[in-house]
Amino acid sequence: MNELNNTLHSVDVWVPGSRRYANFEDYLLTRERWKDIRNKGGPPVATNPDLDEYLAQRSEQLYRELTTVNRMISRGKLQNARIEEGELKFSRDKTSIPKGMKEFTQKVYEQMPRARLTDLLVEVASWTGFTQHFTHLKTGEPAKDPEPILDAILADGTNSGLSKVAGASADS
Repeated sequence: MNELNNTLHSVDVWVPGSRRYANFEDYLLTRERWKDIRNKGGPPVATNPDLDEYLAQRSEQLYRELTTVNRMISRGKLQNARIEEGELKFSRDKTSIPKGMKEFTQKVYEQMPRARLTDLLVEVASWTGFTQHFTHLKTGEPAKDPEPILDAILADGTNSGLSKVAGASADS
């Protein structure tokens, strides 16, 4: 199922009649339609094809927009922007988090059970059996107690150091 999902997203496989997973070719113009468009002078584009004219239009638009912004700043009407000592300064938005959201988030976290990451990994290992691949280098036998290995992996992955792993000494 994962492979089918991946091939659908990569457009290697398609679903007839589907909008989301249609054949890529269905999005393209047919050769006949393209010839018809080309014979009528080319595809209609929203941009002026004359470069000099296009740049002149964009420069004019930029000038108008900058004039508007300048007027708003000088009147103090542009939020979070001001001019100090001839320089444009921006102030940070206080917060974009809705009122009460921090308190709500805290209440949700308080409802969540506390779990050690190692315990979570042990539970996932019980579902998947991935710890069976933790074998002794010389004998090839599976680890009798994979939990210290999981602790060491977590310590390494979180840069906690082996001294924080339960039972490990600082000089080992």
